[in-house]
Amino acid sequence: LYVHMMSWLRIWAAVFVALHSALLCYTALSPAQQKLHEFLTQNAEEGAELDHEKLDYFETLSAEEREEEWIFQDIEASDDETEFIRQDWDWEQAADKIFVLEKYDEPVNVEVLLVGFEGVPIQELQLLKYLNALSVDEFANVIEREKEHPYTNQHASKTHSHASDRPNVDITGRRRDAPYLSHRFSVKRDFVFHAAKAPHALAAGLEHIIKEACSGPGCTVPYASVDDYIERLYTKSPQNNTYTIYILNLTPAGGRYSYSYVTDDHVCPTSVGVGKHPSSRYIWLDMAVGPLHYGPRVSGEGLVTDTLLPYAPNYVDASAGQSKPSFKIHNLLVDIATFTKYACQHVIRPDIYRRPYIWTDLTVQLVTIHDHKVGEMEKYDKFDWEAIQKQLSAIPLLKGQTLSFKKTEVSLLDDPIVSQIRSNALKTHSSPTHSSMSSPSPSDTSATEPATLVQTTSFLDSKELHYWFQHYRQRLLKEETFADDRSEDPTYKPPRHGVPVRVVVPVFLFDISYRHLLLMDRVNQAVSFRDMVIAIQTESAPVESPLQCSGQTVMLDPEDATRPVLAALLQTIWGVAPTHQVWSPTHLAVQRSYLFSAAATPFGPLAPSSSYMSFSQHDAAARHLIYMDMTESLRALGRVLGHFLEYSWGIDTVLDYEGQTEFISRWHMLEFKKRQALQHLSHHQYNNSFVYVQSMKYDASALEEILQDAHAHVHTYLSCERKELALTEIIAVLVTMALVVFVLRYAFVNYFANRPRIVGSTARRQKIHTS
Repeated sequence: LYVHMMSWLRIWAAVFVALHSALLCYTALSPAQQKLHEFLTQNAEEGAELDHEKLDYFETLSAEEREEEWIFQDIEASDDETEFIRQDWDWEQAADKIFVLEKYDEPVNVEVLLVGFEGVPIQELQLLKYLNALSVDEFANVIEREKEHPYTNQHASKTHSHASDRPNVDITGRRRDAPYLSHRFSVKRDFVFHAAKAPHALAAGLEHIIKEACSGPGCTVPYASVDDYIERLYTKSPQNNTYTIYILNLTPAGGRYSYSYVTDDHVCPTSVGVGKHPSSRYIWLDMAVGPLHYGPRVSGEGLVTDTLLPYAPNYVDASAGQSKPSFKIHNLLVDIATFTKYACQHVIRPDIYRRPYIWTDLTVQLVTIHDHKVGEMEKYDKFDWEAIQKQLSAIPLLKGQTLSFKKTEVSLLDDPIVSQIRSNALKTHSSPTHSSMSSPSPSDTSATEPATLVQTTSFLDSKELHYWFQHYRQRLLKEETFADDRSEDPTYKPPRHGVPVRVVVPVFLFDISYRHLLLMDRVNQAVSFRDMVIAIQTESAPVESPLQCSGQTVMLDPEDATRPVLAALLQTIWGVAPTHQVWSPTHLAVQRSYLFSAAATPFGPLAPSSSYMSFSQHDAAARHLIYMDMTESLRALGRVLGHFLEYSWGIDTVLDYEGQTEFISRWHMLEFKKRQALQHLSHHQYNNSFVYVQSMKYDASALEEILQDAHAHVHTYLSCERKELALTEIIAVLVTMALVVFVLRYAFVNYFANRPRIVGSTARRQKIHTS
């Protein structure tokens, strides 16, 4: 009875958390905020295109409505929650408002579900204490810093943009599109952890699946059977909008077991699973599988062992003389919390590889470069262009975005420019290798010393290729001038916010009938650049990679560049970072961990080739575009506000009454839109969040224009003033002079009055004079 009651209580608690999370965006809104929310939500739901005329909600209000509804801060609710306390604007706190622009707090809900822990003396509150002690509430980081703006070095700059009438330089003298030089992003992830024990039925169902697949100790269980079962449970969960980490502690009757991928021959076994579908935001770990060992083969960080992955036998203390085995609860909780931290950093909220494009119409163009005539049948054609299109099309596009694909072919025999580019980038590298030569006879010892051999390998220099492909980009892609036909209409006014309407990302793929090893920079099949992807595939035999799994070297297939090209496109277009890389602000360097590289991911050869992407890549793609759009819209406004405060100028002193009213109303509206955008983003409602960000651009642009106009009326001048003496100053001078005279006279009189006199000498002189 107690177990059933606790199960029902957990279910109702889960329902309550789900309803609370779902209604978080819509509660505690004033009537004015509710009207704005309904206005933008309707725009997010209608059609596929953004109606920019319905984004600037401020322009739809009258002057009375602006002053009545948005001139006051609606922060605190009264007891009946119907009236809102109005607080006046404080101009002296304008400096603190800059920090509002520079910091975004994004809440992230993570639930850790313990499955099969009925016999383990562990409590949810204990685990929650360890989870809350994690230092994962940190800013999002960018692994690769910008050296230039994404659009400044595009030779495809035929892309049309709705340019603004404003100059490209603000009042501080800096370009609006200046590159970001910091690794830190403005978004701070606020992780909210929940811990709970799953009902026994969940563990029983998983143990039944493993029992059916196992015939004895050391058997292999199909990975897909367990993953599909967990996915069905997650889909039926009332709070499937949060990230869920399943920690499995199963004890099937068959004994030890491991997981296997039926469809893959060369894959690394693992005890970690990641949801493959965009809406399957779950991670699972089976503590009964192990010990595992995979990662770098020779040197490098990121090796995964049983000390990093929680392994159930490590926490059982079966000492002699004990009837029941005891558990190392502290070690178990620490390892579960550590695994959760890695899951948050590498899967749930990974870092940004580079700041992505801001686009509305994107075309991915594949340019295949053959070493034979175009049209001849390929002998080895493993490159799956259709699979790449399918995977990229599954990524959720934001409101108004379109994605298209194009394919062209070029021959090295017919195009001398492409042939010359390849020749310029072809390099060689020599490295010494040692081989021990056996002596022909026992008496001959002269040949027993190891001989040094020189191994020479050829490779393509990716930076050299990037330079020349940039130079001849327009010729190779046959780009057109993307003009907007409405620009010729004299009544048409383009939007004030310049975003490239169309961006072309080329993929230059060398498909060469070369039987020797030929890679990019000696190690890569595909390289991601900001404006293109360069890849190569040859007819070479499988080669060893720098990674190993359970002591076996992981092989690379040079004949198939499908997954490396997909991974490079994710880096170029959406800024998705490799699964094993994170930026460490402490070390100021990239740190690696291959813990999740054997699960569903397109990065690296450890993952199964049958699964390309997981929910991590889908969410990161949409989330990074919203991050970048929000930062770009508020960046110039923050600099202008800082410029005013740098010279101790009060904004209220340079604005008239109408300017102050519009500034305060716009600022309140901007703050509300930013909060709502982050709330929708935390609930994976990307279109609603994107619409709020697009609407926020109008407020940020209007605020900047207000300050720009006010700054135009501020002039610096030098004046010389001749000060005139006032009556009070004259009286003060006279009083001071009188006091000085009085003090001097008093001192003089006292000096002569106290001076000694010689009377006897004077009388004798008088007698002598008389005689």
